[in-house]
This record gives sequence, structure tokens and C-alpha cells, in this order.
Amino acid sequence: MFCLSFLFFLCVCEQATWGADKLFGCMCDGQNWLEGGSDSSGYDCASKTCPTGDDINTLQQRDEVQSVFCSATGGSFTLTFRDQTTKAIPWNAKNMGEWYALGTGTVTKYSAVVTSTNVDFSASIGAGDLVNLYSNSGTDTRNYTVASVAASAVTMTEAIGMNTETLVKVRAVSPSVKTALEDLSSIGTVNVTFSTGTAACSSSGTYIHVGFVSNYGDLPLMTATNSLTGGSDSVVVMEKVKGTKENAECSKHGECHRDSGLCKCFDSWRSSNGQGTAGGRGDCGARDWRSSGDFA
Repeated sequence: MFCLSFLFFLCVCEQATWGADKLFGCMCDGQNWLEGGSDSSGYDCASKTCPTGDDINTLQQRDEVQSVFCSATGGSFTLTFRDQTTKAIPWNAKNMGEWYALGTGTVTKYSAVVTSTNVDFSASIGAGDLVNLYSNSGTDTRNYTVASVAASAVTMTEAIGMNTETLVKVRAVSPSVKTALEDLSSIGTVNVTFSTGTAACSSSGTYIHVGFVSNYGDLPLMTATNSLTGGSDSVVVMEKVKGTKENAECSKHGECHRDSGLCKCFDSWRSSNGQGTAGGRGDCGARDWRSSGDFA
């Protein structure tokens, strides 16, 4: 939290300008449009907000869909949503993340390093790339960002929480529009499709359709920056479908507990996945005939 003040004066030593026109206000931490709400609210930021969601009793509502038209055969672009900007998205990025196998490696729990005796990691990946680790048992899979690479070792940007194992499958994840957007904390889950082909851009132009699954209402347009080449080297964002779902506190089916920031769901309602069925959003947006006013 930080406070804002405004003072209009000519001379601070004059009684008439002592500060009668000074206004104070608090800007609370967090943003109320993020999934789960902001950290605090109220004139003094002492109250907590609660998770927001859609009221599924309102029929014929739609998720927001925005389209990005991209004409290029080289370079990259970025997308910005609510003051947060993606990493550079290559012109030929896929719509969804795809992976290809690098080999197997050894993971030590809580270490940030993956080692291997049969893979030259430096030939395939570099700092900033996304890597998928898949346990030999098939029960655990996680994505990590590469911090640095040596021939027989990869260091991630964070500690690896998987159990110690010697035959973890190491897979490189190809750049995708979906991954780039979902890396932003201002965006939840999105669906991404292309009007044609398998690349985000083409010489004649491709429409990238972005469906916002867990951000509700009529959303602000994304903006784009252009570092593209070839084609008409252009990227333009437009609204395809206006979002009409509510983004209501506790989905209008619960009471916000201001001390804890939790929704106390009304009878027959529970936490949802953002699409009307049970999940961990904490928003009272799913029906549950077993519930009886539990906290989400």
C-alpha cells in the first residue's frame, strides 16, 4: 500500500496555502481484476477482497474473444494486457505449447539443477527456454524456465520440487502464444486458435483468436509491439466477441469475509473452476447440493 497526496500552493509560508486543498488517498496492493481478487480494499486498505467469478444463473453469456492479425515471415511481437507484457513471441510460434524429447536426466529434490550423462543440453536449449520434466513413473510433470545451460547440466530459475529420480524425461517446450499469455499474472487461462496454418503469422496474414476463459466481462483490448519482418510486418488487435459474464465477488452466491478474504458460500454453492463446475477458484460459482454455507 502507498498513499497519494496532491497539494496546490504558491508559497508554503502563507496561511492561505497551509494545505487545505491537500487530498490523501490509499492505493491498495493488488488488482481486483486478478483471479482471487486484490490483497486489500477500503479507504484504509484494512479490508480484504474476496475471489470473483461468474454467476451461472445468468444465461446466454459469453467469454471474451480477441483476435490478433499478424502478417510476417520473420521477427517477433509482444502482447500487453493490463500493463503486463509477454516475452517476445516468435512469428512462427504455435498456438499451444508443444514439446520434443531431449533425453533423460537426474533430478535431486529442491536442487535447481538437472544433470545427464547422455544429453548435450547446450546444443538444444538456452537461457529463458521452457523445459518440461516428466517423472519416470508418469505421476509428476512440471515446467521450469532455464537459467543457464552446460553440456551435461541445466540450471533452472527455481528449485525443482519433484522427488529425487535418475530417469526423469527432459523435454523442451516450443514457444507458443498460449504459454506466453498465461505467463502473465493478469491473465488466467486462455484458448488460442489460428485461422489458418500452424504458425502465429504468415505472409498473407493469420488471425490469432484468443479466448479468455477465466477473465470475465468486457475486457480491455490487448496491445501489441512489432518487431516483425516480411509480409506486411504488421500486427493488429481487435475484439471478436465481447465478454458478457459477470466478474462478481463470490459470484453473487456467497458472502465475503473481509477479515480473511474468503467467500462464505450460500447453501448449495461451492468453489468453482471458473466454468461452473467444482474447482479451486474460491468464488462460490459452482452448484453443490451437499454444501451448507461452507467457506469456499
